[in-house]
Amino acid sequence: MAIVSKSVNETHQAAEKILKGLKKGDVVFLNGDLGVGKTEMVKGFVKALGGSVDDVQSPTYLSALSYLIPNSFVVHVDFYKYKKSKSFMQSFIIEYLEQDPHLIFVEWGHEISSGFVVININEINGKRHISVLKNER
Repeated sequence: MAIVSKSVNETHQAAEKILKGLKKGDVVFLNGDLGVGKTEMVKGFVKALGGSVDDVQSPTYLSALSYLIPNSFVVHVDFYKYKKSKSFMQSFIIEYLEQDPHLIFVEWGHEISSGFVVININEINGKRHISVLKNER
């Protein structure tokens, strides 16, 4: 799936479309440069799941945040500070999976994204190019 977004609203709409292909328990890796819209994509997912967009912020300084959605929660992780520690990142994900979240969204985790859902976001000429890859585990 490939989507072009020209605004925050279109990024949220893209998340809603992508959500239809996800299932409870999926771990979704968001790849892209700083400021490309990874957290905005998570806002779109949370909104589409019935949560509050106002609660969503970048977890860069806290490493992980949880957001309530009806009957569950989602986890938003940022591994920017831990990029070189694959084993830590993997154990962090496993620990959250044991808590039975609806979905886990991971920024800066490309080193361990093999076998999971991967969303790549690239900015080209002021537009966000969003592509979704579903890797088999």
